[in-house]
Amino acid sequence: MKRKVCFRKMGAAVAVAFVIISCTSKIEEVQNISVDTSENFGNAIDGNVKIKAVVQLHDSLLVGDVSKVLYSGGKIYIWDKSAASILCCTTDGDLQFRISAKGRGPGEYTGISNFYLSGSGNTVNVIAQEKKLLEFSAVSGELVSESGIDVKSIMCTDGIELQDGKTVLGIIGPEHNVAVDGADTLKYHIPFNMTRDFAFMERAFSQDGPKALFVHGMDNCIYSVAYDTSTVRYIVDFKGMEISNDDYQTKTPAEIQKIYDERSVATRIDNLVNSRNWLSFSYWMMNPDKTQQTNYVLYNKRNGKAMNIQGSPLFPIKDANDNLLVSVADNSDSRYAPYNGNPVVVLWEM
Repeated sequence: MKRKVCFRKMGAAVAVAFVIISCTSKIEEVQNISVDTSENFGNAIDGNVKIKAVVQLHDSLLVGDVSKVLYSGGKIYIWDKSAASILCCTTDGDLQFRISAKGRGPGEYTGISNFYLSGSGNTVNVIAQEKKLLEFSAVSGELVSESGIDVKSIMCTDGIELQDGKTVLGIIGPEHNVAVDGADTLKYHIPFNMTRDFAFMERAFSQDGPKALFVHGMDNCIYSVAYDTSTVRYIVDFKGMEISNDDYQTKTPAEIQKIYDERSVATRIDNLVNSRNWLSFSYWMMNPDKTQQTNYVLYNKRNGKAMNIQGSPLFPIKDANDNLLVSVADNSDSRYAPYNGNPVVVLWEM
């Protein structure tokens, strides 16, 4: 993919200034996810967890800030953001290889914006901060290819490869939030609104059959994205704790800010993970005193029920493989207390 893209350092601005246009894509077969933010199913979840494996990373490894974990082909891929590296480990906790190519030369990066696995699972694809995509072997960690990414964008923050081999990128404007790379041309989806989509710059993808699910900014919609189309797949209803789409479109920034000053608001969906039976994501509860609390939702696709979760050591869920869920456990829980300072990766089912 011989392209170029503009990058800036990723961040999550908490200043709120809004004139929002929400859920602008065509809506088909939309499902409503109703979330009661006052409930807490954390203990109920923990009591029904079936642990399949607890992976303690080897004590010879030094792992810092775990930003992302993917599980594929019996291997665990960990993005250590503090070290700008990606580790590939076995389920025994042993290191298979480490991608650590920080630098300014060919095959190197000054920083990692995100990473994803190819649809075949053969390569680890690193979105570098300096306008390029680096593909490394998922077997050896050796560099396979390097190319620029040419999209109209202020920044590129995440990506995923569809089953047909097309690459979907989460971008920050200036006109859209998603770019899909086809054989000849790029397709852009989900119009970008500066005041909505730049306040929280994180984007998140998860596989959904031949398509990808996508969330961004303060939009309470979960989109389904393919090369030619983007549709709203789910709308998250926080039962009045969110700011309505009508308010975002009709009220002034000062009026929206007043809502944040007067009551708690549920917003900023992130950490999206999709499995056969479950859909999981996080959100922020932003309080009038300017503090934020991160809560989690586990949505049961079979019965259409959503569970609001606070304080569970297995959340956020990092990845899913069929119905096997992957988490980096909270070390405060004695079941997952490490014998060294490294994270504990838990593979589990519900």
